[in-house]
Amino acid sequence: MDIKQKVKVNTDISINASSKTVWQVLTSDQYIHLWCNAFANITDIESTWEPGAKVQFLTTEGVGLIGTVAERTESTMLVVYQGVIDGGIEDYKSAAACAVKSKCERYTIKKSGEQRVILEIVADVDESFQEDTMDQWTNALSAIKNLAEQSEKHPEDK
Repeated sequence: MDIKQKVKVNTDISINASSKTVWQVLTSDQYIHLWCNAFANITDIESTWEPGAKVQFLTTEGVGLIGTVAERTESTMLVVYQGVIDGGIEDYKSAAACAVKSKCERYTIKKSGEQRVILEIVADVDESFQEDTMDQWTNALSAIKNLAEQSEKHPEDK
């Protein structure tokens, strides 16, 4: 059996926008598809984002990850993965599902001035995917920053 070592990817970005705007970009249907495609063709994320809510990260082929919002405060959201989905079928027991089980993503927003925040992401990944995942998060954070800052400049588009 090939046991993969779990490591943490930790990255952050400074954003000239309010916490409220950054959360909106992270969790609203209007923005999700614009930043989440940085991850292996993930085109949709479905959730209400309330504590205990199910989260599905899906590709156009209907393949993806299943998690739960384990924690949600004004400054933090923790998503814990529990399984995979393939063709609309949820799987919590296969080797692929077990490989993601209990891995987490923590989103933290820290105030850094009047209209500036720091968005920090800490995510568990298999060691063999660490470099690729870091590149993907760098791209995703850049998109989140651009969307949040544009939204602050043009609030009528929210």
